[in-house]
Amino acid sequence: MIASLSSETARSILVALHDRPATASELAESVGTTVQNVRHHLDSLREADLVRTAETRYSSKGREMDVYAPVDRPLVVVVGKGEDDPLADDETETETGTEGFVDALSRFVGAIVGLAAVSLAVQWLAVSPGGDLGGVVRSPDAVGGGLGPTVAPPGLLFFAGGALILAVVSGWRYWRRNEA
Repeated sequence: MIASLSSETARSILVALHDRPATASELAESVGTTVQNVRHHLDSLREADLVRTAETRYSSKGREMDVYAPVDRPLVVVVGKGEDDPLADDETETETGTEGFVDALSRFVGAIVGLAAVSLAVQWLAVSPGGDLGGVVRSPDAVGGGLGPTVAPPGLLFFAGGALILAVVSGWRYWRRNEA
């Protein structure tokens, strides 16, 4: 559907048909193009199930002419100016109807940078002399030595948890977008 509406002429034809049903020659006059060009766009719009043949008329020469009309179901199409359009949002699908996982994840780059900054702050507070975040207190083991629990730095743990949450949210959004 998006491909059939990518042309300004096709959009003009669809708007004209919403005003009133018309033949290809009437549309050519109202849109200001050739009948062949109108027929090309009508075929594309018909394949996208946006236009139907409403009836057949006969010309003054006795030839059959199809009268085109928009389909009888509601259709909402928003055509923006592109990336610079202030009305465009991040939820717009690409022309193929899907969005790659990497594209979905790239929207969270700002969140990842923010997460890294907060993780550094958490790490700084954890190791600073006045910052006691309740970490593991280690005392020398008098008997038996052995390996004690290995604890990663708090900043790294905070970052890993946040990155996991962002990855899950990105995956969920990708799945929801592509399940249709």
